[in-house]
Amino acid sequence: MKLNLNRKFSVLFMISINILLLFVVKTYAYAYNNTAYNKSEDDLYISPNIEYFMFPDGTKLLRFYRPMDDTGCNEPNLHLKLLYKNGTLSTFNVQDFSVPTFNYCRLDQSNILSPDYIKISNLGRNIDLFYIFYYNISDTAPTAPFGRFVLEVNSDGNILSNNWLGPASYHNYSIIGREGKFKYIYDSYYYFQLIDIYDPKILSWQKFSLTTNGNLYNQENDYGIINRDHLDIQFFNNPIFSFQTIDDGIGFIYSKNYSTATNLQPSLYIYANFYNPDNDEFTNPFIVYTTNVQDTILTGAICVPDIFGIGYKCIFQLQTTTPDIGHSFLLISFRSSGSIDDLEILGSSSADLAVRTNLYYGGYLLLYKNNLQNSCEISGNIYDNNNIFNSNFDSITLPNPCVIIDNYIDNKIEMISNITPTNFIISSFDLPKFINDGEYIYHYMNIYCIIYIFL
Repeated sequence: MKLNLNRKFSVLFMISINILLLFVVKTYAYAYNNTAYNKSEDDLYISPNIEYFMFPDGTKLLRFYRPMDDTGCNEPNLHLKLLYKNGTLSTFNVQDFSVPTFNYCRLDQSNILSPDYIKISNLGRNIDLFYIFYYNISDTAPTAPFGRFVLEVNSDGNILSNNWLGPASYHNYSIIGREGKFKYIYDSYYYFQLIDIYDPKILSWQKFSLTTNGNLYNQENDYGIINRDHLDIQFFNNPIFSFQTIDDGIGFIYSKNYSTATNLQPSLYIYANFYNPDNDEFTNPFIVYTTNVQDTILTGAICVPDIFGIGYKCIFQLQTTTPDIGHSFLLISFRSSGSIDDLEILGSSSADLAVRTNLYYGGYLLLYKNNLQNSCEISGNIYDNNNIFNSNFDSITLPNPCVIIDNYIDNKIEMISNITPTNFIISSFDLPKFINDGEYIYHYMNIYCIIYIFL
C-alpha cells in the first residue's frame, strides 16, 4: 500500500545509540493512555536495531524478530510491520531483499535480547524512504574481505539504491566494523567512520547528495579524511560524541583525564571543536568544562543547537568512583567561539543516562533512564521557558529495548510498555505547552530534540 508522506516539518535525527525526537505539546498536563495491538506469535520480540519512526500519515514502521534455538541467530527475516492509525498491523515486504544470513546473528549470541547486525533508520528524512544497513560478509568464508552497505527503500518496498559505506572485518566469531554515522550538513548527508577502530584520531567521510526526487547518491571522489592530531589515545575510556552544528558542519565533544595527587590541576578536561567538510577546516579545540574531583570520567554528551538562543546546549554525564556522588549531570551552554554562556548543575542521580529534549512550543524535558534486568525505567522532569520546574514526568518501566516513538501527528509521546507472544501495548501521553497557539514562534528548519531506543 502506498503511503501518503507529506510531512509537516523536517526533523533531523542524530544517532549514537540513538535517535532524534520532536515533541508538540498540549496545554494541559499529560495523561497516560494504553492501547493493545494484536500481533503474530512469529513476531516474538520487538527489535532493538531500528530507529523507530512514524510516517507523516500516522503509520509506524516496526521490526520484530524470532530467535532460532541454540544458534545465536534470529530467523533470516526482517519481520517488518506497518501499524496503521486504525490499529491494524500488516506485513511490509522489501522486494528482492537478500543479504548474508550472518547479518541476522546477534552481537551477543548468548543473549536473545541482543541486537543483530541489521539496522534500519529513516535518517530523519521527510519523505517516504528509509534505509537498511547490512554487511556483505560471506556465510561460508567470513574472514574474506567484506564491508558495510546501506539500501534505500521506498514505501512500496522497492530497493532504490545500494551504497558501499566502508570495510569491516571478522574476528572471534563476530563482525568488528568501523561502524559510522550519517550526519546531515546543509543540504547533504555525510557518512563518518573511523579508519581504525582502535584510533579515534582519524575519520573518513563520504558525501551523499540528494537528487531532485530526494534520493541519496554518492558522487565519485566526494570523500575525505579528518585528522584530529590533538586527540590522545584515550578512546575506550574517553569516547567522542558528535553533534550537528548551526553553520553546516559537525561538532565534537571529547575529554582527557589526568591523574593528580592534589587539587591544583583539574583531573578532567572536556573539549569541543568543529569541522566543516566543504572547506576541510578544523577549529582548534577549546575547554568547555573542568573538574578537580578525582577519578571522574565523561560517560555521555548530548548537544543540540539552542533554537531559542545562540550556540549550543549540552548535557554532560559524569561518573566518579567517589562515594555518594555516582552519576552527575550538567547542562552547559556555549558558543562556537568558545565562550560559556551558562552552566547548571542538574544534580546527582542513580540514572544511567539523562537526555535533555527541547519541547517545540517552549520548555524542555529532562528524561532519565535506569537500567533494570531485561527492562529500563524512564522518568524525568519538565521545565518551562524560564528553566523553572513545571511537573514530574512519571516513572514508567519498559521492556528492552525500551522503545520511545515520536507521534508528532497526535502530539503525543509513545512508548512500547509491554509485549507478549500475541500482542503489544503502546502507552501514550501528552505534555504541557508553554507557548500559546496564537503566539508567534519562528520556525527553525531543523528542530533538534532527542529520543533514544535505550539498550
